[in-house]
Amino acid sequence: MRDDLALIESGEKPAPELEGKDGEVDLFGATGARELNDKFVNLRDSVHSSASREIMSELMHWFDDPDGNFVKDFQTNGFDGRLWELFLFAAFSEMGFTLDRSKPTPDFRLSKGDQKVFVEAVTANPSFGEQFDISGPPPPPPENFAHYIENEMPQKFGSPLRSKVTKAYWKAPDVAGNPFVIAIA
Repeated sequence: MRDDLALIESGEKPAPELEGKDGEVDLFGATGARELNDKFVNLRDSVHSSASREIMSELMHWFDDPDGNFVKDFQTNGFDGRLWELFLFAAFSEMGFTLDRSKPTPDFRLSKGDQKVFVEAVTANPSFGEQFDISGPPPPPPENFAHYIENEMPQKFGSPLRSKVTKAYWKAPDVAGNPFVIAIA
């Protein structure tokens, strides 16, 4: 609300409601965010991404957003992480799990029969300045690939893993005693 007032005072319009006519969240609608992620803009605007947009929009009919910032994160600095969450949601659904996203952490509370598993999603995002055009071919591997795998990748994946481990989600009363997975991409 305060952000909307600031936008009005500056002469800009506030973000429209994100709820679609069927109650789904509009993943590609305007949020009022000032700096959109380049990969999001490419996905939103590219004619080559129309099938991806349709699938993602369809998924949003069933996707719960317990912390209320999924769309904004997806469109801005959390694009990679939120895309990973959406992928996991689709994968777990296809695997026949019952999903509970009523609480913000961990990201997924899964059940199948009387078995439960809890999953927290995290991504090792590109390093600062490490961007490539997602609509083109993948970038070539680094020149010294072995050094990259042995030295840089552990650091790249270690930081996000450590941030999740320090939160100790598996100790929460409703999670404790059940399998807990950190799904990293």
